[in-house]
This record gives sequence, structure tokens and C-alpha cells, in this order.
Amino acid sequence: MATVIDTRDTFPKLLMHHAQVRGERPAIREKDLGIWQTWTWKQFADEARYLACGLAGAFFARQETRPLTAGITSFSEESSSSRS
Repeated sequence: MATVIDTRDTFPKLLMHHAQVRGERPAIREKDLGIWQTWTWKQFADEARYLACGLAGAFFARQETRPLTAGITSFSEESSSSRS
């Protein structure tokens, strides 16, 4: 189902526009264990959609804000323990 995006005034709309226009072109590149990993615009948009559906399934409503944590360890804690 193709959706026409007329305005790109929000990040989701801009992301969907890029996914439609640039689909298979690289959106994100990062090195993982010395190997370059590439996500296309379509893959990035699909992942964002999966995340949004998961949050909606967890009873997040439109326009609702809640804090999310990802279990990230502080760099200062890691570097101070490695110096000891």
C-alpha cells in the first residue's frame, strides 16, 4: 500500500518519504566488530514501524509521552573501573 506524503513536517513523515524515494540506498552505516553494517532507508523505516507498533501494543497512545530506558551503562563508570 503506497501512501503519498505531501508534507514532511515530522520525523516519521520525513523517514517515510526517504523510504519511498531512496528505498534501497544506505541510510545508516556503522562498524560492528570491524565489519561495516548498512541499513537501507526501507529497513530503517520498517524497524521504526515495528518499534511504533510495539509501543502501541504496550498501551502507548498517540501524543502520549513516557520515559524509555535502554539499559545503557555510563561510559564514566566503565572508564573509571578500567583505570583501577
